[in-house]
Amino acid sequence: MVEPPRERVAETRNGVTQTIRDACGFKLFINVNFYPDGGPSEIFLTIAKKGSIVSGYTRAFAVLISLMLQYGIPWSVIYEKLSKMKFDPMDDKYTSLVDAIAQNVNEIVTSV
Repeated sequence: MVEPPRERVAETRNGVTQTIRDACGFKLFINVNFYPDGGPSEIFLTIAKKGSIVSGYTRAFAVLISLMLQYGIPWSVIYEKLSKMKFDPMDDKYTSLVDAIAQNVNEIVTSV
């Protein structure tokens, strides 16, 4: 089986970090790094509840999104599939923690 090409990130890269104070009851830190052409290359997600199962799943989720970006899946496709996913916990602004992540990463990606 031939593996698809992966575009690695540069050792030095530009990025944006954003803090979401209340994402479905969680304090969420989002970092999005970019390729030189301006496309997103990787994301890092940190939940304030370190060591929790939600924190572990959130970090793993970020790794998967980063790999998808590095293997050429456009952010717009990822965003379309993740935004508006509905499950608990949810709040008045977001339909789930996944939706909160998708909405805020999209805000960063589309503003750069």
